[in-house]
Amino acid sequence: WVAGHAAFLGFHFPEIKFAMISGIEKGLGAIFIFFLIGVLVAALIESGTIGGLIYYGVDLLHPVIFLPAGLELCSLMSLATGTAWGTIATIGVVLMGLGGALGIPLPLVAGMVVSGASFGDKMSP
Repeated sequence: WVAGHAAFLGFHFPEIKFAMISGIEKGLGAIFIFFLIGVLVAALIESGTIGGLIYYGVDLLHPVIFLPAGLELCSLMSLATGTAWGTIATIGVVLMGLGGALGIPLPLVAGMVVSGASFGDKMSP
């Protein structure tokens, strides 16, 4: 779509191609990180780690302390790793399942995960 507009404005194909390649190169690091997060989450799900954490978390966490504890956990993990997206994709998946098992509304759990991950991400160096 953008390339069509650029051609309409009089840019030549080599200029458009160079701009597209340079734009992709700038975002390649983030794309690679998202790919690795997907591989990690798939491995955790396939190995049963996420299911095990949910199983034991239901016994350990009381619904009253779940939201504050999850917020602190997401904040600390995001602070330690420096990435909000990695925190949301890893521990966020576990906390969403755990919150659902405890009967806590999922939009509230999602807000807790994103808030904690964003807080830790902004505080990390």
